[in-house]
Amino acid sequence: MVRPFSPSEDRDPAVDGGQFMQASAAQQPVVFAEPLSFIHHTGDGPVHLLVRPSKTGWRAFHWGRNEAGTWTFNTLQEANQHLFRFFEKVYSGHRCSAACGPVDVIDTHKSDDLWGMMHE
Repeated sequence: MVRPFSPSEDRDPAVDGGQFMQASAAQQPVVFAEPLSFIHHTGDGPVHLLVRPSKTGWRAFHWGRNEAGTWTFNTLQEANQHLFRFFEKVYSGHRCSAACGPVDVIDTHKSDDLWGMMHE
C-alpha cells in the first residue's frame, strides 16, 4: 500500500480526514517509498494514479472518464512526484472522501480502465 508522507509527519496526508493529498501548508516535499497506486473519487468520477516500472525507467499513468495520460521518468521519485503534482493542479479543489485511497491490487485499476492503459 502506498503511503505518501512528508519527512516530518507520521500521518498519511492522502487519506487524512477529507484533506487534499498534500504534505502540509509549508509545502514540504512529499516522499514516496513505493510506486504510487491511488484512486480518487471526484465529481468527474474515479481518477486513477499509478506508477509501474518499465524497461526505460518508471511509467506514470493517469486516467479518468474524460482524459488519460502516461509519462516515463528515470526514477520512481520523479514519476510519483509528477502524478502527485499533476493531480493537485488538475483537481485543485478536491477533498478526499472515504472512497479515495491507495490500491494495492492491480485488478482494481483494470476494472475501471476505459482507456486501455493497463494493457500488458
